[in-house]
Amino acid sequence: HFSGRFKDDVMALEGMQKTQKGTLLFKLNFHYDRSKDIVRQIWKMSNDGGTNWGNIFDGTYRRRT
Repeated sequence: HFSGRFKDDVMALEGMQKTQKGTLLFKLNFHYDRSKDIVRQIWKMSNDGGTNWGNIFDGTYRRRT
């Protein structure tokens, strides 16, 4: 489950998942670029309580023409 907010063309969400090996933290951001009409999604994960973050997905969405 994620929770967060939308502000300044960015939807910023955070979540967590408990596993047998510990707790995983997630940051999921959707950035809307009005000038290009695209959305960039960046999903990060931390397995050390938020000290270090690694990208697990970085993608760009464009409208079909």
